[in-house]
Amino acid sequence: MINNFSVAEMVYMLPQFSFPEKFSLDDVMDYGDKIFRLVKELFDIHWGIGGAAIILAVGAIVFLLHLAAAAFVAFLAFSQ
Repeated sequence: MINNFSVAEMVYMLPQFSFPEKFSLDDVMDYGDKIFRLVKELFDIHWGIGGAAIILAVGAIVFLLHLAAAAFVAFLAFSQ
């Protein structure tokens, strides 16, 4: 059964790992699935924050270029 876990739920599940005496394939797949979901969620959060930071940085650069262009036009207009 596949559930969509939030980060808090997955982090809460981590301390609950208790390794049995014998592993069945279902146990291994269950542990692997939980770890994979945690890593995937953290990776998605990382890319989301990184993407937002890149968008903000590009926006700041474009804003500064427009500001510089406006200052240059004002300089040319009033230097005569």
